[in-house]
This record gives sequence, C-alpha cells and structure tokens, in this order.
Amino acid sequence: MSTVHALTDRDCRPIAFLLTGGNVADCTAGHDLLKQLPDARILHADKGYDSNAIRQQVEANGTMPNIPPKLNRRWKGTFSRVVYRARNAIERMFCRLKDFLGASPPDTTASPSISSPRSTSPRSPASGYESGP
Repeated sequence: MSTVHALTDRDCRPIAFLLTGGNVADCTAGHDLLKQLPDARILHADKGYDSNAIRQQVEANGTMPNIPPKLNRRWKGTFSRVVYRARNAIERMFCRLKDFLGASPPDTTASPSISSPRSTSPRSPASGYESGP
C-alpha cells in the first residue's frame, strides 16, 4: 500500500507530489514535501501533519500553519475552522486529476451482483435487471 502526499496552491493547481509507503507517517513525509513550499501566507494541512517539527518548518518559511490539533496534544496551536474550509483545494485537485486520467480507486463497498451490469443467473432477462420477488 502506498500514500500520495500533495502540495497545491489555492487555485487547486498541484505544486509537488510525494509517494511514500503506507507505513510512513504523514508528518515524516510532510517534512520532505514542505521543502518545496513556495511563499504563502497560510498552509492548511490535516491532523496527520500536526507535529512541532512541521509547524516550526512552516513558520520558518514565514507561513502561518493552520492545522487542526490532534486530540492527544497538550499544547494546541492556533487553528481557525473558518479559514480551514479552504483546505478543500487539495480534494478538488485530486478530483481533477482523477477526471483527467479517468482513474479512480476500485469500488470495494459494492457487492459484485450490484456492480455488475448483467446478472449471471439463468433466469435473468436480457436487460440484466430483474424486478419483482
């Protein structure tokens, strides 16, 4: 399993990507990714990136980190829920990439009988859908 970490601007344009193994912590990968951070006023990140090292690295760049604190954190830095709403830029960037590439992860929640267009039952009609009991 692998994880894609990304850095975008506020217009949903990708700046940098980092591919890591699934066993690498977000805050560890974030340190390498933030080396490519351009000048910015605010950096939004999710809870996985909440560490003192990440916050210090962002502040050293002259940027204010707006990262929700982890529940087990004793010192909770400044965090604005209203400003954090702009974080959806990263989600929109990933959606645009998926649309452009025609790629999406496989649907693991649907059962095969629902996701398949035709039923394998010998009693099924030609359209592939059967109504009634």
